[in-house]
Amino acid sequence: MKRFISQGRSDLRGVGSKPRLKDVAALAGVSLGSASRALSHPEAVRESTRAAVRAAAERLDYAPDLAARALASRRTATIGLLAPTLANPIYAAFAQASQTAAAARGLQLLIASHEYERAQGLAHVRSFVQRGVDGLILIGADHHPDVAEILSATPHIYAWSYDEARGKGCIGVSNRSAMQTVVRHLLDLGHRRFAVLTGDYQHNERARSRLEGIRDALLANGTALKEEAVIVCPFSIHAGQEAMSRVLTLCPQPTAIICGSDLLAAGAMAEAAQRGVRVPGDISVTGFDDVDFAALLTPPLTTIRVPASDMGRHATNSLIDAIGGRESSDLQLPADLILRASTGPAPRHSSANHE
Repeated sequence: MKRFISQGRSDLRGVGSKPRLKDVAALAGVSLGSASRALSHPEAVRESTRAAVRAAAERLDYAPDLAARALASRRTATIGLLAPTLANPIYAAFAQASQTAAAARGLQLLIASHEYERAQGLAHVRSFVQRGVDGLILIGADHHPDVAEILSATPHIYAWSYDEARGKGCIGVSNRSAMQTVVRHLLDLGHRRFAVLTGDYQHNERARSRLEGIRDALLANGTALKEEAVIVCPFSIHAGQEAMSRVLTLCPQPTAIICGSDLLAAGAMAEAAQRGVRVPGDISVTGFDDVDFAALLTPPLTTIRVPASDMGRHATNSLIDAIGGRESSDLQLPADLILRASTGPAPRHSSANHE
């Protein structure tokens, strides 16, 4: 009796046998080495080769033996991401882009958040290294002093804080320059009395740089920021509400509120609305991040757009390149001011004789 095998995946290898890499190479018409590189380091081969190998692998239902690959290369095909929190959508966007970029290059992303606790961050870094991650992305540059030593033999890259991590392998934005842009915008609108809602900046260089940028821009204009007008609170909507209630008790009352995140700004605007304070008629409010809901607030929020997804993608690819032996380089991404309706001219009653 003749035996027929239908045209499909199984006609390219023995019945019941597991496809091997050499089968993929033969079907794709490339060498064994090219097929291996196309699957493990796709950036190292031409697009035509990648496409041919991917198509052959799919047709054969080929799955690489990751365990064998890890033993041969002493790699685990995993990288880590240490984030401050995933409750803030800006960091979630970074993590999503990082995960997508890692998967596109055959790696798995492990994620941990330290919730702004340095000791917790240190514990996560130790855990990542013990698990044998091939590399690590750290959001922010201000970490426990022991982190640098623990990561001395592990490729790693910093994200978000370009000024502070420049020269150490960083993909980020200048938080200081971005806030200076915000201040200049408000000064141009005639504002001279300011309050700032910021997260704890003692061990958070992003918050610290933003506050320094605000102070520098105001001093350059001959305006000082009063200490009582700087309110430190958690980065949350609820904290923004509570902080705004304190701002509204200041005398004289500020005409512009500069918030260190869109979450704080959303809370500040909600509190203003509940108290009958008009934004921007009585007080202007700015944010930082440009998360999705910023444009949906009433009024829409003027804020700094942080390119979190681009940052996550660039940081991940740069880390993977470093793992492969390529030298990583710093990259500063733009942080643009997005003008919306939450900022307007300073109210007339805020003239200089009231300062």
